[in-house]
Parts: sequence; C-alpha cells; structure tokens
Amino acid sequence: MSEYMREIIYMKRADHGRVTSNRSFARLESRDNELLLHLSVQESGISPDAPVYLVYRKEGELFPHQLGTLTGNTLCDFCCHMEYLPHSINFKEICGLLVGEEDCYLSGSCRSEANTILYSQVRFSSKKTSDISRVTHSGPPAAKTLPAEPEPEATESISAEPETVAAKEHPAEPETVAAKERPAEPETVAAKEHLAEPETVAADTEKKTVIPSYLNLFKQVYPFEDNELDWCVKLEPDDFVKLPMEYWHYQKNSFLLMGFYNFHHLLYAHKGEKDYIAVPGQFCRKEQYIAGRFGFSIFKGAKRKRLTAGDFGYWMKEI
Repeated sequence: MSEYMREIIYMKRADHGRVTSNRSFARLESRDNELLLHLSVQESGISPDAPVYLVYRKEGELFPHQLGTLTGNTLCDFCCHMEYLPHSINFKEICGLLVGEEDCYLSGSCRSEANTILYSQVRFSSKKTSDISRVTHSGPPAAKTLPAEPEPEATESISAEPETVAAKEHPAEPETVAAKERPAEPETVAAKEHLAEPETVAADTEKKTVIPSYLNLFKQVYPFEDNELDWCVKLEPDDFVKLPMEYWHYQKNSFLLMGFYNFHHLLYAHKGEKDYIAVPGQFCRKEQYIAGRFGFSIFKGAKRKRLTAGDFGYWMKEI
C-alpha cells in the first residue's frame, strides 16, 4: 500500500500584484497512487469558472498542471491518478495551487515553500490547456482539451452488429475487423494492447425496457447517438449503497471515482441480459491502459462515428 500524505494549503488573493489574506483553503491528499484535492473558495472576486492549477517544481523551476475549473461552485473536489501528472512528479514535488487568471487569482503554498507563489514565477505554455476536463453534461469536451497523443490501437467495444467478431487475422468476411487495421465499422475496434481479446455483445431481436425497481429512484438518460443499449440511468458513487449488496464495492473503485470527479456522473446501462457500469472518459492510450487495469475494458463513444483519440464516451464493465 502506498504512503498516505496530506497537506493543508491556506490561500491568499493576488489582485494586480497586491497580495492579501482571505479565508479560502485547500486540502491535498495522496492515497493509493491517487491525488485528491478539496478546495473551498471563500472569495467573491474570483471568476466562477476560474481554472485550478497544481504547481510543481522540476529542476528548480515552477510549472502548472490544470486540474479543472471551479464550475461556479465554492466547494470543489478534484481527483487525478498520479500517472496522469506530467514529468512523473511525486507528491513531495508539489509546491502549491493557483486559482484564477493572472490579473486576479488565489495562490496557496505548501509548507515546503517559504514564499507565496506568484503567477509570474510559474512557466505557463503559450497556450494553456487541460488534459482533464470537468463537465456536467454528457457531450464531448471542447476540442482544445483533446490530448495530443497517438490514437490507441485497440480496445474492446460493444457492437450493435451481431455478426461482427474481433479477429487477429485479416477478415474472411467483410464484417470482420482486423486487429492491426483501422476499423471499417465505426463502433468496433479489435483488442491488441494491454487488454484481453474482446467478446462481442450480440444485439437482441427484442429490446427489454423494464428497469429493475431498485433503479427507479434514478434519472433515466441516454447520452448516445445510437440505440444499441436498452436503457441507462444516471448514478453517483454514493448511490451504489442503494443497489444490491454485490454492487457496493464499486463505490471505492479508484477509476470509477476518477471519472466521476472529472465528469460529475456515472451510468448504469443494460443490454439484453447483461448490465454494465459506465464511467465517462476520453478514448486515448493512457486512459485505455488505466481503465483496463480496473476492469473497464469496453469503450463506447457518445457519437456514432469511427473512434479517434480524444473522443468522449464511456468505459464500460459488465457486472
């Protein structure tokens, strides 16, 4: 088990170069290779959608890493897997936080820092972007937040075509997708790297629309452009205790919690005789690897199109 570490950060306001005290604070924790940030903003002058930056030190210089935005809330929680942080930084290299833009912002320093961190001391790139975007809807993140990394070569997918089978060889039938080629069908990509060989989910001839009684408490949603799934309901981690006991352990699943803190919702989905937990995320190599480690080896894009790196959708696990 990794070492538990915690830091309380008291924030100061910097307004056009003038630094004053205020009541805002943050709690930063590291547990089980996961970084958790609880932020309480008690300052009316900060923009309701102000960016939140983690500041770290590498080779004597300060760099930012955007965790997300305030999204209009005075109390915010952020969660990030340590493997997502740039330059493989560890908890002890984190120096503090910046919340806001250069003309008016909040600054907080860890105990290891003697002075207040100023915006001018941090090396921002010419174009500030975030590789973890917080949204409250089921649509894809803005194009500027898409990761500039190679497209993943493989992942498992739920397919609405019953005759499609993932294969490692070149197809004998036109419906079969070769594992080393780009898919002909937009929904299906064959598994090749890190994840096990996928199992294709066959489509039912007759959809079942009856939702179990224990799910009637939750809002029914359908964030996909196709009709492949029978139904979906929206969940939060605390809702798992309202489900049968065999589902309670998902409340502590690290990948599920990371997806919820970034996108503010989860899905419970049904197709035929099978149920799925779906975690919102982006289709990229890094997230594919992490999702697979936690059993979420199926990716379903929100839009009916060929999957490309950065597409918004859901990492799914059969339960």
